Amino acid sequence: TLTTLEPGESALYFPADKKIELRSISDNVLSAWREGKFVIRDQRLEDIFKELSRWYDVEFTFEDEKLRDYRFTGNIKKSTTVQHVLKMLRLTADFEYRITEQANGPDKVLIY
Repeated sequence: TLTTLEPGESALYFPADKKIELRSISDNVLSAWREGKFVIRDQRLEDIFKELSRWYDVEFTFEDEKLRDYRFTGNIKKSTTVQHVLKMLRLTADFEYRITEQANGPDKVLIY
């Protein structure tokens, strides 16, 4: 399926349904990214962790697959540690995590 994005739009692809959903992006979301902030708007935990993986050079693994679909809204400054982000997310969701530091390569975070 081909989709053309207009300025101020984003596309989300859902592989299970093979559907694309268009969403409008406010200017503050775009400027937040340039200012070192991560803006979360009703995003799945799995998608949040994909972005955080790039920011913090960590790998997230889900032990409980249902946790992937938990949704969150909020703002995170890039200067916030990954440990603090995980603690904040845990305040509103029922999950645990374990961080394993790696000598070579990214640290591993198990979500369960």
